[in-house]
Amino acid sequence: MLAAALYAWQLPHFLALAWLCRGDYAAGGYRMLSLADASGRRTAACALRNCAYLAPVGAAAAALGVASPAFAGGAALLAGAYALPAAAFYQARLRPTCVLSTQAGSGGPCQR
Repeated sequence: MLAAALYAWQLPHFLALAWLCRGDYAAGGYRMLSLADASGRRTAACALRNCAYLAPVGAAAAALGVASPAFAGGAALLAGAYALPAAAFYQARLRPTCVLSTQAGSGGPCQR
């Protein structure tokens, strides 16, 4: 269950960063999905799809007896909250919104 949750969480986060830093990846010679996707539609769709994969993980953990039903409900709420920025990214295909305050002012990708 932990591996499924980590996979489903990690890819939307990684794709948002790949979209924000696509120029840097191109300059470094890294081949990324965001480089082959000028409109951002495929990158945003992939991020949103993986957010949807996160939704049933809490319920599956409860069904397998490794978590409580309360955990499943909380996990579903968090998965929905996590999917909101991904859905906005899919709709507008603009730069993903910075959420973590530690990134603001650090000169990281959110400052571009």
